[in-house]
Amino acid sequence: MAIGDLFYEAKGKITGQRVLDTEPPKIETTISYDGTMKGGGNQVNVGHIATFSSRMRSGGDEAFYSEGKGVITAKDGSGEMATELGRGITRFVKGGKKVVGRGLFIFSSAKTGNLGFLNNLTGVLEYEADDTGNSTLKVWEWK
Repeated sequence: MAIGDLFYEAKGKITGQRVLDTEPPKIETTISYDGTMKGGGNQVNVGHIATFSSRMRSGGDEAFYSEGKGVITAKDGSGEMATELGRGITRFVKGGKKVVGRGLFIFSSAKTGNLGFLNNLTGVLEYEADDTGNSTLKVWEWK
């Protein structure tokens, strides 16, 4: 197995957070992204909304296990949609002013259309968010 090409880059904003539990701490976050996907010979501008929950892992390493799901919509007027299931580990860095996450997405879509290349694709992700809620997302194909 190998990491393939970068096929998705997006910028977004955290649009909501709520506390789900306190022992151990568990937080739900929703992010709205605008980005570009490249695949199947096409480049597609997309909107992506994702909600994930993060809970502090035991062991005192200040890492959070995160899992969530999202919907991706092509912005070309076609109405095409895809979904993702995500899992990863996030950590606070720079004195808590930034969150950095690494993980994976499993995508699902129709087999045809501009987002058809996503069907059953697994991607390796890198996520960052600053203390004002600005976020970036990059995804590479996991071959």
